[in-house]
Amino acid sequence: MKVVSLKSEIRTETGKGGSRRSRRLGKVPAIIYGEGKPPEAIALPQHEFRMAIDAGARVIDLDMAARGVERVLLSELQFDPLGMNLIHADFLRMDPEHEITLAIPIDFEGAPKGLAEGGVLTILRDTLEVRCLPRDIPEHFLVDVSGMELNTTISAGAIPLPAGVKLAEEAHDTIVTCAIPRVKVEEPTAAEVAAAAAAEGAPVAGAEGAEGAAAAAPGAAGAAPAAGGKPGAVGGKGGAAAAPAAEGKGDKKKK
Repeated sequence: MKVVSLKSEIRTETGKGGSRRSRRLGKVPAIIYGEGKPPEAIALPQHEFRMAIDAGARVIDLDMAARGVERVLLSELQFDPLGMNLIHADFLRMDPEHEITLAIPIDFEGAPKGLAEGGVLTILRDTLEVRCLPRDIPEHFLVDVSGMELNTTISAGAIPLPAGVKLAEEAHDTIVTCAIPRVKVEEPTAAEVAAAAAAEGAPVAGAEGAEGAAAAAPGAAGAAPAAGGKPGAVGGKGGAAAAPAAEGKGDKKKK
């Protein structure tokens, strides 16, 4: 594990007011706790501390001036609402002879063979919990996933550990998988099924009236010619016969 040395100073002013004053002076307020000792307020130089954090440092040797050097483990960081500036840090004291439990980052490399068969690599965990002495803390774990076939997994117990480091979680905990994603089909609710059934069985408004009108239409069409035929027969046949008769009567009078 990478160890960084930083100068620090004891904070005599605590609380929100003391923390704000430290930030105005370009320092990061912090707390050291653990190992059965009371918490202690300190301040770290903002620029140097941020560079150490960005470089991945987690174990820090704090130079406390007259008190000498104290090795601590970075426990928690707090940033401003924009995530730009460090505003507070928590450190855990480490006794060189006492084991501690902590989460170590996992780096993944390679492309699984199962990708060619439609599989997808899913990382479920990117840290591994281990227990060891401060001097044995690993910087990170490297996991090669290039040999993963379709529908295979890598569990916590399959990750090799260096000497002096013990697994602090269940060995069967899954870290990464390679599998074809499952599409979840949502089943309709009882209310949706009932609504669909009611919609299919219910008659459409106005449908019965339209069907009745369509059935009555042929009868109306047949009645129309019959009614029209009667005037036509009188006007056509009778009219045609009456005209010659009238014409012949006139001829007799002339003679």
